[in-house]
Amino acid sequence: PPPPSPPPPSPPPSPSPPPPSPLLPPKPPPPPPPSPPSPPSPPLLPPPLPRGPPSPPPPLLPPLTPPPLLPPSPPLAPAFIVGTGYCEAESNNFTGGMTGCQSLFECKALCQGNVTCAALAWAEFPEDNNDGCKDDGRPRCAHYLTSSGQTAVGTSALSQEYTCYSMVPPPNYFLGDAGSACRAYVENVDDCVDAANELGRKYFWFTDTTVHLGGVNNAANPHGCYVTKKTDKGSLNFNINEANKGTDLYNTRIPICRIPPPLPPLPPLPPRPPGSPRAHTLSPARRQSSPVSRAAREGRRAECPSRGARRRRRRAQSLRRWAGTTRA
Repeated sequence: PPPPSPPPPSPPPSPSPPPPSPLLPPKPPPPPPPSPPSPPSPPLLPPPLPRGPPSPPPPLLPPLTPPPLLPPSPPLAPAFIVGTGYCEAESNNFTGGMTGCQSLFECKALCQGNVTCAALAWAEFPEDNNDGCKDDGRPRCAHYLTSSGQTAVGTSALSQEYTCYSMVPPPNYFLGDAGSACRAYVENVDDCVDAANELGRKYFWFTDTTVHLGGVNNAANPHGCYVTKKTDKGSLNFNINEANKGTDLYNTRIPICRIPPPLPPLPPLPPRPPGSPRAHTLSPARRQSSPVSRAAREGRRAECPSRGARRRRRRAQSLRRWAGTTRA
């Protein structure tokens, strides 16, 4: 038999823990750093002095003197209203003009400062956009310049938003165009003589005594006061016959006319309420129910057939012609 195995070796003994060490006393904390030296205390303030009487307030400054006022501008020269519309001269046109977007005061002042300015026309709300005044919402001014003494004696029928002003008092009479009728006539012989004197003309009368008794009565001559020549020493005539009153005769006789009074401005149209149709249009419902509009449409159809009806008629005519040629 095999020999017995030796017994396993026993584990070595575990080391015993070291004995407890005796408790040591805690270390004292380090001393704090030395504090900086405190500043010296301020010296004691002396006690307040007793209050005396209040001091008087400072003297007030003298009031400022206002700056000297500018001398007032001289008043504008009076301007005489001739009428509504652009200004028109006696017979010849004005020699020049200037326009701009100025107020009425500026327009008059500029005309007064120009010795050649005889008249002006001004509109607060111009209808045309001349000089861009309408787009800017500004009024418009037009100056009429003269170099031979023209004056504004009338106005145009257009542009009634303008008012014509004359820088000199407008005359009461003027020489018209030869053979033309007057808008306002001289109605008696005495006014005819006054008109000739006012115009600075030296006319002579016919030797016929009927002229001095109230005028001649001739149905072939112009009515009213007229002259045979535009120069001095022409004959002055007055015709009481009204056959040609208001009629242009196209002859060589030159009428002396009275300047008509200015026409009153037209009243503004009432504003149209928003959303309402215009006065000259009809709504679709009214257009269908209106007998007048229906009859007018039927009449227009009868007079002017539609394009389709004309096309069908031409086609029928061409078919008839084609059928006739084929049958032949």
